[in-house]
Order: sequence, then C-alpha cells, then structure tokens
Amino acid sequence: MSFNCTSEGISGIKESLQKDNGMSVLKKTALGLSIVALTAFGVRAQSANQLAFNDNPKAKTALAEKKVLNAPVVQEHSGGSGRAFGASFDDNIAVHVFHGKNDPISGYRYAKGFANGFASREKTGNKPIYVTATFQDGAYSGPTFVNILIDGEEWEFEGEQDLSPQLAGKLLPTIMNDYVREHGHGKIIPEDQNIVMVASLN
Repeated sequence: MSFNCTSEGISGIKESLQKDNGMSVLKKTALGLSIVALTAFGVRAQSANQLAFNDNPKAKTALAEKKVLNAPVVQEHSGGSGRAFGASFDDNIAVHVFHGKNDPISGYRYAKGFANGFASREKTGNKPIYVTATFQDGAYSGPTFVNILIDGEEWEFEGEQDLSPQLAGKLLPTIMNDYVREHGHGKIIPEDQNIVMVASLN
C-alpha cells in the first residue's frame, strides 16, 4: 500500500508539541523502566506470508526471546503501544499506529504498509528489515499518527515522536540509516534472501 494519507489535517498532528531546535534531528528518547515489566507474548506463523502473536499461555516462544523475525508481524492491540515497545527490544524495530477515528484508511492497512515498507529494499534504501507493526483502530480523536520504536526507545524526527503515516513513510531510509549506524547490519535482510511480505488484505 501507499503511505500517502488522504485524511485532512494529517500534517497538523501534535502541533502543540514543542520542538527542540537545539537537539539532533535523529534524537532518541529512552523508555521508562515500566516497559521492562511487559508480559512476553508468544509468536507463531499464521501463514507463509504473515505472523501474528499467539496469546496461548502455553506458548514457549516469548517475545523477549525472539531474536530474529523471519517475516513481518502485524497485529491489532487495543492496549496502546506497550506491545510494540516490547517487540522493539533486542535491536528490533516496531511501529504502533494510533488510528484516527475519522480516518477512512484502516489501522490495519497502515500497519501492513509499514510492515511491508520496512521489508522493502526500495523504500528503505536497500536496508530492509522485518518489523512488528501494531495498530489500534479509532484510538485517537485527531488524525492518525504513528510511533517508531527501536530497541526500546522512541525514534524522533525534529523533536517529534508522533509522526503522520505520510511523513513516517517518507522517512524510512532515514530511519534505517540511523538504525544501521547504531545497531549494525545483523538484522538487515541479506541480498540473497527472498523477502516475505504481508499479503492479506483482510
């Protein structure tokens, strides 16, 4: 899907937030220690093209132990961005979509777009990576916005953590350049490996 958003006012997200012009464009903010207390969520393959979380208490694969993703993960989560924060640990990337209740584009479609976008060589400047993308439909009274999470930290652009889907989509190469500088190429999808995408529209 395209990252273009047709909702009016998307560029006005969080205009009241103060921008720290003295800080780096690629500033990061460390998470609170409360994130460490998140419950580990199991993961299992749902199909050849999609992974989803398994909430079965008997699941043996904990999210915190999931070192390397083998495909993008997309899931709805109504409890805010906590699951995405947990999924971002251990040098991973996660995205949480706070879906605007008046946005005609669904939260799932945004999440799928970011999951596939991060796995795209073209859209990431040839630095594709499998990410976890969660979404919460109708969670926000204003326009849809997203948070990008890297290794337990919120990624910022010009002092902003809450980014429009349109802007965040355009920033994928910048995000990945920053990621590689700090976390290396260990989880970048190798050039000789076929990339798995999320195919379902349901």
